[in-house]
Amino acid sequence: MVLVVVISAALAWVAKEARKARQQRRTAEAIERSGGLVLYEAGQIGAAEALAKLGKDAQPAVPALVTAIQAGPIEVRLAAARAVEAVGPAGEDAIPALVTLLADDRFWAREQAARSLAAIGDAAQPALVMALTNAPRGSARAAAAYGLGLGRSTDDAVFKALSAAIRDPEPRARATAAAALVRFGPPAVQALVGAADDPEASVIVAMAESLRTIHAQPQRCVPALARAMRHPQGSAIVAYALQAFGTDAQI
Repeated sequence: MVLVVVISAALAWVAKEARKARQQRRTAEAIERSGGLVLYEAGQIGAAEALAKLGKDAQPAVPALVTAIQAGPIEVRLAAARAVEAVGPAGEDAIPALVTLLADDRFWAREQAARSLAAIGDAAQPALVMALTNAPRGSARAAAAYGLGLGRSTDDAVFKALSAAIRDPEPRARATAAAALVRFGPPAVQALVGAADDPEASVIVAMAESLRTIHAQPQRCVPALARAMRHPQGSAIVAYALQAFGTDAQI
């Protein structure tokens, strides 16, 4: 019986080591393809997609991915950004290149940049806060707010940047910030109720949804939601939020 257990343990160890060796071989092959930056577009995309499947094990290829994000066809840049997203926190060297991608003319490129920066985590937060606060293009500020909203941080700098973005000139930035503030709970109420008179339906809807989810401070939320009811395109969502407060809506 003891011999059977020993043999079983040995076989399990061998299988584990074999899997590890295969993973290392795939990593080396993908890194070789990425590091060489193959000359044809499909090959570059294929290399980046192979690296994305390796996740954090593709960290040694990050310098090559950064190069791919910085130049080349947009499909290649996006594939490289997706690979960095899969790498996660170990991809922090890609932060400057991804911040540049936040300002791209294409929505899906900005969204991917935001997702990749969010996946990097804490190391990317200062860059996202800076972009939300100072980026000259409203679309880039909205993408930065989206990236911060994807994260889990309750850092004070993130909270202040999102709260200030409620007054951003760009409607998409205001709406995205209002949606992202829900993570901060009751402390976000003060900033959110400031959006009650916003002329954009998307902002009103995001504010109402966040206030409904937070469900605190009815003395502030209910009057703000009542004012927001005047916006015809957002009134149904606002009414739903008011209903969530129940009898508190009579305050």
